[in-house]
Amino acid sequence: MFFCPFAQATWRLSAFSYTPRREGFVGFRTWWDDVTTSFIDSGSHSSTSLISYLCWNLWKARNALLFEGQSGDPERVWNTSLQDFLEFSGATVMSTTTRPSPAVCRDQNGVLIDGASGLVHADSVDVAEAFAVRLACTLTIRHRWHKVILESDNKGLIRRLNNPNCKGRWDSRAVEDDIRRIINQVPSVSFVYVHRSANLAADWVAKKTRQRLRPHDWMFHPPTNLVGLL
Repeated sequence: MFFCPFAQATWRLSAFSYTPRREGFVGFRTWWDDVTTSFIDSGSHSSTSLISYLCWNLWKARNALLFEGQSGDPERVWNTSLQDFLEFSGATVMSTTTRPSPAVCRDQNGVLIDGASGLVHADSVDVAEAFAVRLACTLTIRHRWHKVILESDNKGLIRRLNNPNCKGRWDSRAVEDDIRRIINQVPSVSFVYVHRSANLAADWVAKKTRQRLRPHDWMFHPPTNLVGLL
């Protein structure tokens, strides 16, 4: 799981950018104790769970090669590990990490034409905002829009979506990869950063969703206080 070229490549391209070394390596148990202690001391408890999934998927890839002759792909092993971790986190996370994820769709004149909003399990605002962009992408596909501008007031998210090679956040990477996959079906797409003052309509929807006071037909019959923010 550490020293063959395949394992080395997988660890390096992961969010940990880790290169295992034989020097000083005593055994897996000692290595695991050192790694988990380091992450726990730094307050990053979830990283130990992600490493568990990565080790497990590396082990499965190794067995598939040895016993079935199937050659694996380091990037696929990492992405599978990350997806497994996110699905597990989403299924077990406490309600305190439930965040609103709104999408507000406007035409070229700023008129509200559709939208959606829901609550997602996300450990960080970045993940929730990535889910919001993903939701906007699904609405784009549903309406078969051919030219769209996707806006967010999360500058880091927009930078990563515009530059796939940009080193990103491990916790939102799977969602961002899914955004790129979905939006590949649209001929003309732009990811644009906007100041929060230009995103007040989405903030209003997010607040009402969190408070569970959002009108069910807000996208078709927007309340007066929402219209004033469009």
